[in-house]
Amino acid sequence: MSYDESFTTSGICGFPTRFEWVGTGYGTIFTDAAGNFVSQRDRIRETLTVTNTHTGVWLSGWDAYQISVDAQYTFVRVGLWFHLTSPGYGVLLHDVGRAVFSDGELVSRGGAHDWLDGNFEALCSALGG
Repeated sequence: MSYDESFTTSGICGFPTRFEWVGTGYGTIFTDAAGNFVSQRDRIRETLTVTNTHTGVWLSGWDAYQISVDAQYTFVRVGLWFHLTSPGYGVLLHDVGRAVFSDGELVSRGGAHDWLDGNFEALCSALGG
């Protein structure tokens, strides 16, 4: 599966910022002997581009991660799912490690999670904010 997903928001940096993911992925669905859903595992590789839509300044990075969901809708993301660096700035935004969600709520995590923590200062500064 290939995809191109994006959204634009002013709520992160205070100016219109476009986030675009272009990638590929594949998934495997697991069932029990009766054919009932047990879990699904997806592997994703993508490029993330973030653009200040006022100035055209953009940054890009790559992501690689696995998503799994079980029959109780526990959602687990493992790997590197936000990764932006820039010469002169270094790491601007990254979420790497493991995050577990149940009923839409974060229940456990390990690793560095700028996105989950709302740590956007370096990203916004590099984009000209």
